[in-house]
Amino acid sequence: MVYRLRTEAGLSQAELARRMGTTQAAISRMEGGGGRKLDTLQRLAEALDRRLVLSFVRAGGDVDEDSTLVLG
Repeated sequence: MVYRLRTEAGLSQAELARRMGTTQAAISRMEGGGGRKLDTLQRLAEALDRRLVLSFVRAGGDVDEDSTLVLG
């Protein structure tokens, strides 16, 4: 997901890292599936001019609309 969003925005790993105030290595880790803390995801959303939406999903897979948070 991070790779797709970054490339759709036309950004290099280094440029996205600069916008987020982190390192290119951290972006590489995120694209590989690591380093996805909530505060990091919020900075990613801001750097890509997006909003972060967080949903709580029931174990059966149904989204509880009343439990969806839009951050940013």
